[in-house]
Amino acid sequence: MSTLPNTPASVSKSTPTASSSDDGWNFRRIVIVCALIGSLVGAIATVMLGPQGLPFVAQEFNTDQGAWFVTIELLAAAVLTPLVARMAELHGKRRMILVLMVSGVIGSVLVAIAPVYSVMLLGRFLQGATIACTALAPAIVRETLPERIAPLGVGLVATGSGLPGALIPFITGPVIDNYGFRVVFWGMAAVTAVLAVILMVTIPESKILDTGSVDFTGAVLLGGGVAAVLAGMSFGPSWGWTSLSTLALFVFGVIAVLGWIRHSLRSQSPLIDLSILRDRRMSTGMAAGGLVAGTGTLFLIASSFVAQTPKDSPLGYGLGLDASSYAYLQTFYFLGFLLGGIVAVQALRRSSYVTVVLGGAAVLAVSAGAAALTIHNVVAFGAVHLVIGLVIGVFFAVNFNFIFDAVAPTRRSSASSLYLTGTTLSQSLYSILPLSLAAVFFPAAVSGAFTESSVRFMLFFILGTAVVAGGLALTARKSR
Repeated sequence: MSTLPNTPASVSKSTPTASSSDDGWNFRRIVIVCALIGSLVGAIATVMLGPQGLPFVAQEFNTDQGAWFVTIELLAAAVLTPLVARMAELHGKRRMILVLMVSGVIGSVLVAIAPVYSVMLLGRFLQGATIACTALAPAIVRETLPERIAPLGVGLVATGSGLPGALIPFITGPVIDNYGFRVVFWGMAAVTAVLAVILMVTIPESKILDTGSVDFTGAVLLGGGVAAVLAGMSFGPSWGWTSLSTLALFVFGVIAVLGWIRHSLRSQSPLIDLSILRDRRMSTGMAAGGLVAGTGTLFLIASSFVAQTPKDSPLGYGLGLDASSYAYLQTFYFLGFLLGGIVAVQALRRSSYVTVVLGGAAVLAVSAGAAALTIHNVVAFGAVHLVIGLVIGVFFAVNFNFIFDAVAPTRRSSASSLYLTGTTLSQSLYSILPLSLAAVFFPAAVSGAFTESSVRFMLFFILGTAVVAGGLALTARKSR
């Protein structure tokens, strides 16, 4: 592992006079970044198509297990991302990202032609493999682009899929309504295949490869543990949080993850080098980044309630937007997410990593408070979407850049997979826990509905999380 720098994370210190014409942007490098962003947009699309296609799938196959259409993809990502990241370090990132894209093509075709529900779930599992691109794409950029532009490239790839991803429902919704959900997955197969060809033509294979072997024992322990915890979070609301099945999943998950930690600390070639967490800035940064990622998911959930609840609702709030109008509101969030990748690089050029994390947490806290006060004003509420999206984007971009600068080049993919595993768990937790607490503290007369106090509770939950993230940053600053 490389020594952590004393300078702002992963930002080149070369001056404009020291740069050459060969270390800037050119057509090929732009195509590489755009193609990698496209691979992540494809991964986002498969995730968004889960809830969007679920009603049609459940109806066609007459199943009460429709939730697996959404959940199995996230489980696949949780299980495969650390394993694929480690294999990429050993065998090449280009090779593995192409394997993931081919998996996505096959999965989309299986979903499109599935004669039975089990085949459709297999297709969704294979589609879930493409989510592992989120660990490989930023690492490919960091390795491929010159030092002067690599941090901006990482920021763009980490957050650039946000805005195109926000436009997906505008395309897939009308297609599903007019031609059925299977046609969308045929389209996904075609687009993913085209992106795979572009990546194959433009991206060079990794010149930096690690030695050692794949820690399959660690992969099984980590993947199985994370999958069990995610399954418990997904099915806890329907099975009951105190049911034997839910508790068994959580207990198994915790034991498996603890077993993975013990195994990794003793392994000669661990799946993920946990020694990187010995640096306080790295461990607290990952923790703060994971928490903040969860707040982004929670904010979009609260936003959907505020935006799509009728204005004359007895719940006491509601902007009365239809689905199409709300999609425009979401676009502000994803635009902010995209801009966050650019802002992060500029912030790191001027401040330390810890200072940027602390500042982002402060802005998130203020924005969450503002959101709680503006739920009756669509213009102000839209502005809050932009700012919160920007903060989430900043956290993603600064963490990827810091991780890549802090670890050895041969372990960048597995280190980023650890961060992404944490954000996945946080996003799953924040999509369930605050809503369950809000329903208990501020029950609504109608089952499944949320009162104005419940929505404000969700937003103040974000504020509290931002305070915790800021406290972590302050702890890291004092430890330097």
